[in-house]
Amino acid sequence: MAGKITRKLLIDPQERIEILNLFPAIRKYRNTEEMKNDEGMKYLEIEASTFKLIAEWEHFAVLSLLKTADFKNSYQWIADRLGISKFRAQEVVERLLSLQFLEQDQDGTLRRVKSSIRSSDETVSLSVKKSHEENFDLARESLQRDSLTERDFTSITMSVDPEKMKVAKEMIRKFQDELSETMESGNKKEVYRLSIQLFPLTKLSSPKSIKECLQ
Repeated sequence: MAGKITRKLLIDPQERIEILNLFPAIRKYRNTEEMKNDEGMKYLEIEASTFKLIAEWEHFAVLSLLKTADFKNSYQWIADRLGISKFRAQEVVERLLSLQFLEQDQDGTLRRVKSSIRSSDETVSLSVKKSHEENFDLARESLQRDSLTERDFTSITMSVDPEKMKVAKEMIRKFQDELSETMESGNKKEVYRLSIQLFPLTKLSSPKSIKECLQ
């Protein structure tokens, strides 16, 4: 039960381990063969740093910021551009360096090592869920802060054939790639995030199992 609760709270792996270790029964369970085959405990295999890379929006924002024409190798500059603290900017850059998504020359110049990052479409991961939650928060802030000329929020309600969800996902991925190619050409000055949500408003006729709902 403690494992299910902490998993639903989307706590990062390191913090979750520390909480679970407070329970003697769990410490004993973790050393058994049963635990190794427990799908609900697989998150323990996720490194905390990798979890944070996917779950926390600042990491991808810094990677994209490096592509802008006026990028500066300064923690304060990064902090000012993203609206975060200098300490947070340094923390994010150091994590990207440690995970080898960035490399740094002797003069301090930062450089992207990998051109793009994408999780698998069907990944059932705490970090991905946490990232989606942050997307909602960022979109809500933009809705209140940015003018219509700086953002575009649209939605459409439709009756659908659920069997076509796979086709819909493929079309969305294709659109994302095409839009990214278009927007990243020319003089890159700002960092944007595109979030597309496609989800049911009606109650699904085939309810999920308890195990699926906990994922």
